[in-house]
Amino acid sequence: MRRTLILVPVLGLMLVGSVVGGRFAANARQGTPAAAPIVGVSAALLGTGQPDAAPGHDLGLNRIVFEPGGSIADHHHPGALVVYVESGALTYAVTDGTVDVRRAAQGGTPTPADQLNAGDETVLTAGDSLFEQGVSHNARNDGDEPAVVWVSSVIEGGESFTVFD
Repeated sequence: MRRTLILVPVLGLMLVGSVVGGRFAANARQGTPAAAPIVGVSAALLGTGQPDAAPGHDLGLNRIVFEPGGSIADHHHPGALVVYVESGALTYAVTDGTVDVRRAAQGGTPTPADQLNAGDETVLTAGDSLFEQGVSHNARNDGDEPAVVWVSSVIEGGESFTVFD
């Protein structure tokens, strides 16, 4: 649990380090920008715990904001996630594996799941959700307003939440 509580500050440092490091590297190469794995994305860990139903795993709830132009490069999570889009639009691309996507309920009726496979890309909007496990993917906000995303995760204890490919 302690490692999970450290996740948000570490992610924040990664964000700052990526931006600052990228700027220094760009200056050193005479204006060639460095590719940063996370740009324009902030995360807040809202809660965490160790469920009895999943010994050795951490259950977490995160709120992630993708600013316009924000992105996360190819990565995966060592566990299972449910992602819900609260507002805005998020472009989500699968690079390896399969993801189940549910579009916003219509008239209070849940929609059936659609599958995304490697090479597929979709735009998730408010009310859409997905389930991923063992999937490599990337995400970006191509819109003009922030995309706010909630992520519930079950990750093996001691593992990093995000692993870049």
